[in-house]
Amino acid sequence: MPGHANPSSPRGADVKTAEAPRVMAVSGKPPAPDPATPAGFPAPDPSGPAASAGQPRASAGKRIVITGASSGLGRAMALELAARFPGCTMLLLARRADRLAELAAELPGIRAITQTVDITDHEALSLHAGRFVAAHGAPDIVIANAGISVGTLTEEREDRDVFARVMAVNVQGVYDSFAPFLASMKAAGTGTLVGIASVAGVRGLPGSGAYSASKAAVAVYLESLRLEMRPHGVSVVTIAPGFIDTDMTRINPYHMPFLMPADRFARAAVDAIVARRRRVVIPWQMGWVARLLRILPCWLYDLAFTGAGRKPRQAEQAELARRRDAGPHDSAAQRGAAQHDAGQRHAGRHDTEQRPAGLHDAAGQGRTPEQRP
Repeated sequence: MPGHANPSSPRGADVKTAEAPRVMAVSGKPPAPDPATPAGFPAPDPSGPAASAGQPRASAGKRIVITGASSGLGRAMALELAARFPGCTMLLLARRADRLAELAAELPGIRAITQTVDITDHEALSLHAGRFVAAHGAPDIVIANAGISVGTLTEEREDRDVFARVMAVNVQGVYDSFAPFLASMKAAGTGTLVGIASVAGVRGLPGSGAYSASKAAVAVYLESLRLEMRPHGVSVVTIAPGFIDTDMTRINPYHMPFLMPADRFARAAVDAIVARRRRVVIPWQMGWVARLLRILPCWLYDLAFTGAGRKPRQAEQAELARRRDAGPHDSAAQRGAAQHDAGQRHAGRHDTEQRPAGLHDAAGQGRTPEQRP
């Protein structure tokens, strides 16, 4: 399940800004400013709209947009796409400027444009999207990867705002990531929109009401969008990750079957994007798990998953992250203890050391405090 941010981390604090982006040229050095370019945005691409109105765009490399790019799945996919498409132009959006700068430095041979933005700031997203299209033309690939993963319990008053935040980032954020690019992509008659769902969205999981609901909503939304875009030549790809090894999943206090390294996930994901596959589960073994979950009758599903290990809530994630950062040899028992300590009111119900681990998502996978990142 996709790599998401820890919403409680101070490093992941929201940054809502419309500042001019940092651009790294293929040489790895910032290009000289062009006085004719508005707001310090990169100079227009020769194959951009001014040069291609109504005509096929020149082959000047792929144009790629990734949200939540600074860590986890977004970072891994950016690295893989840069390797596949040398000379491409990539707009990288996330909340942490330092992590974006580090990523741009690892992307030689491409034009990397980095911009700090919170995915819930739709006005800033629209502004950056408009600037990108004006300078470079319609994107070939837009990956709505930003997301957060955190456990919630309906009876906990403080979880109401957490629930709302998860839905705003994971669902509305996907819509807002795509919307500013659709007109230009439809006009171009090509392009691929990529959304990150999750195996955790197949059935509801205890303690994951917000996350499971958000990913189920994303999957259905992407299917609707796929039908809407098909007549215009624009593809929609739904990627449903299982457990991917990232900073966020390393604090999960339960067993994660078929855990996959982020770079292997990225290779499989980019394969699916290039092939314009409608829907893919990664790793493939989790695809069979998802099929099984769909056909389980409710009585059997309830029997199997009522006592399953749950995703840590916000306060628990902060404690688990602290313990993880304090030492690299944190054991599963220590992680379970941290969850117990942070949620004493529910300790008897949530003792994951005594109950079978359920299928949880790895969406929190990649991002430490960064929105998918």
